Amino acid sequence: MLCELVPQAAVIALLVDPENEMAEKHIRTTQEAARAKGIKLAVLKASTEAEIDAAFAAIQQLQAGGLLVAADAFFFSRRAQFVALAAQHAVPAIYWNPVFVAAGGLVSYGTDTDALFREAGIYAGRILKGAKPADLPVPQPTTFRLVVNLKTAKALGLTASIKERTRARDRAYSSDGFQSGCSAWYSSDPGAGSGFGRPASAASSRALITASALRRVVS
Repeated sequence: MLCELVPQAAVIALLVDPENEMAEKHIRTTQEAARAKGIKLAVLKASTEAEIDAAFAAIQQLQAGGLLVAADAFFFSRRAQFVALAAQHAVPAIYWNPVFVAAGGLVSYGTDTDALFREAGIYAGRILKGAKPADLPVPQPTTFRLVVNLKTAKALGLTASIKERTRARDRAYSSDGFQSGCSAWYSSDPGAGSGFGRPASAASSRALITASALRRVVS
């Protein structure tokens, strides 16, 4: 998704928390994807508020065209700082949680937690009816949510990219309950909205968007 929004970017930055045990995996997988796309990846690390500030300053020096923020509990607690710095430095950033988008971030992409909660409820019901937890299969996420803040996209001059992405696919639109100015897509393709992943096909995805956001996108 990020590559589609800023196709001219030759450098993309990845920000990870070095204290997160998944940091090295995030780096490896993103480096592989970047190489496949022919894009240079700049890896930045931060585990304090000051280091987050320094990371955004480095993004400017590197002239990175966008930022991927790796999932991390500390980063989540500093979401207001992330959104403010991204706006200050005019950096298109993609996050893993829609809460960042609600706070003013550009894009989020990640597992649909509502679907996970529903699945947890189903499993709880099966256990209460006598099923043994050890006998139940461990399901993997199959639905992923892509959310875009259209106001932020406009401020960054990315409205045309959003329109092109929306019009390029045959999608159905309906009210989704998101705040005005945000749009949400749901896909069964885990690569649909990642920074370097392939876009979802029309057959494997469905899109939902608020009526007010729809007017902003297609008008």
